[in-house]
Amino acid sequence: MRQLVRFALYSLTLASLTLACAGASPCPDGPEPGVDFTGEWDTQWGLVRLEQRAHAATGTYTYLSDDRPITGRLEGVVSGRHLRFRWSERDEGGFGWFAMTADGQSFVGEWWPDGGGETHVWNGVRRGP
Repeated sequence: MRQLVRFALYSLTLASLTLACAGASPCPDGPEPGVDFTGEWDTQWGLVRLEQRAHAATGTYTYLSDDRPITGRLEGVVSGRHLRFRWSERDEGGFGWFAMTADGQSFVGEWWPDGGGETHVWNGVRRGP
């Protein structure tokens, strides 16, 4: 039950941030100065490529499943040092978040499937300079 409530609250928060930040006015709680998730990130789930424009972030991730590459998409909103996103691949989807470290070279986070299932750790380290 707790996970279902968390899923519902997270869904509403992401939807309201997306709507609030979609208009012509600036996002009410945009990224902190210097916070930019743009780039390639090595994670335990594979390579993540992100592009951030102001408060909006989109990207892809690729991992291996049964030795076959699976590619998914991320779409979300950056607020402070956090990226809150929806992920999707094939016929699955869910939500997650990344929190960037102070040096901007790594993030910690979690993801979970639609319906509020079990959460999974999703951490990353920025590739190259």
